Amino acid sequence: MKRTLMILVMLLLCVTGNSQRIAVLDFNAGVGVSQADVDGLSAIFNTYFSPRGYTLVERTQIDKAIDEQNFQRGKFTESQMVRIGQILNVSNVVVGDVNIVAGQYNVDVRVINVQSGTIQATEGATWTSGTSYRNMMKSIAEKLANKIAINPVTPTSAPVNGGNTSVSLRKRTSVETIYGYLKVFPEEIGNFDSEPRTVINQLNNQSVHGYNTWRIPTNEELSLLRANGYLSGAQYMTKESPRGLVLLVTDKAEKAQTHGNINGHEYVDLGLSVKWATCNVGANKPEDYGNYYAWGETSTKSSYTESNSKTYGKQMYDIKGNSQYDAARANWGGSWRLPTKTECQELVDRCTWKWTTQNGVNGYKVTGPNGNSIFLSAAGRRYESSLYGAGELGYYWSSTPIDGYDNNASYIFFNSVNTYMNNYNRYYGRSVRPVSE
Repeated sequence: MKRTLMILVMLLLCVTGNSQRIAVLDFNAGVGVSQADVDGLSAIFNTYFSPRGYTLVERTQIDKAIDEQNFQRGKFTESQMVRIGQILNVSNVVVGDVNIVAGQYNVDVRVINVQSGTIQATEGATWTSGTSYRNMMKSIAEKLANKIAINPVTPTSAPVNGGNTSVSLRKRTSVETIYGYLKVFPEEIGNFDSEPRTVINQLNNQSVHGYNTWRIPTNEELSLLRANGYLSGAQYMTKESPRGLVLLVTDKAEKAQTHGNINGHEYVDLGLSVKWATCNVGANKPEDYGNYYAWGETSTKSSYTESNSKTYGKQMYDIKGNSQYDAARANWGGSWRLPTKTECQELVDRCTWKWTTQNGVNGYKVTGPNGNSIFLSAAGRRYESSLYGAGELGYYWSSTPIDGYDNNASYIFFNSVNTYMNNYNRYYGRSVRPVSE
């Protein structure tokens, strides 16, 4: 009992009136690095910098102080840093320098005591361009936060609402889901005296942990978090009480793979004009290559040539939904059909394409504007009786022929570097990924 009370007292010291204020300023862009790159590294640092016993000043307050003094962002002198800290009434300010020398990133971050103007703590790292910069910045932020932490305690349990009941704190390293709908950020992002909209916007703009709708929980949601062991005895921020330690949540319903089923085949709503199937025609899993079809044909064959093509050299119009020519409609039925060139272009232009490997198969994870995604395998193409480019190249037919070129039709092409719309001979065997309204 005494141990529990001691932990509670220490936690309260960290988050109540005795907590100190700290401001993280813009990092300075040095040799060989753009301000945009520095802003990205700074945003990652802010995500993971949460020193115990400190309240982080909201970004809008920092920007206001900088603008009032007409200071240049990313080019602060030591005296300017101290002046900003005095205006914000903080005990410490944090600033970093980023340089690229001989192909290596060099990042140095320091904490400056505003009252004395001296450096209280430093942390830095050097890495090559192939290293995970997110992991490096996370390490810098966490190490520096630990160096300046006030009463650095990691409790194993804490009383709830001041009562005698205690819960075991859950140790998390990834996003978790409560009751099938509420997703929880892996760690607290800091202690704030107002809602940290700028920080949250940065997290969402970068889709940190795969989601872009992170937000402050409501009182009711905070009760769920507490009941499931996600909270310490500290004061947590909610929408109704915007002050305290911040643990973000998002709704699974907003970001989950929103699957539906049409005629026995699954689709995903990517937030585009049409729904995209999760598998190719002829495939049982998203990563399976499936069947290969010449354009305007609905059956596979042992050899794909100019001479046995049914549409090569013929004047054709868009074949979407025409079961005589549309392999998606002919094989899957229902409302399934080939995507048009415009719908394929929308997939290319409005989605994020990330080359990856799923269950041992190379391809792209294609993430739509709403955060949902599909996987397109690098299934290659067939010519004559051979398969070319499997594991390296992807070719996905559209329903649209090319005006004035009766030998060609439009398709999505990709390799590990590029994705774009192309058009070429109709007689090649290529993949079909159906869509539906």
